[in-house]
Amino acid sequence: MGGRTKTTFKETWNHGQTISIRVPRNLKTQVLKLARQLDKGEKLIVYSKINKCQLLNILDDFIELKRSQYGQNGSQKGRFSPTTRGWDVFNQLYDYLKK
Repeated sequence: MGGRTKTTFKETWNHGQTISIRVPRNLKTQVLKLARQLDKGEKLIVYSKINKCQLLNILDDFIELKRSQYGQNGSQKGRFSPTTRGWDVFNQLYDYLKK
């Protein structure tokens, strides 16, 4: 027969047996990191690069969404205003991004 049929390596993956796969060399570390996160049961967070303008547009869309939903809750009275105290942190972020 020849060769070993069993290794003495301790399993280091929670999900059991492993296989070899081919990935581009320059992505090896990133792919392995993602695999380790999945193996630990962690949720993957994928970030994509967006510029300030795109982010400000997303925040503007969010404000419009909140404006359109305002008043649906019976306890909401008067006009919608993103300048109230509850919006302070949001407005600080918005101002920071506009610089």
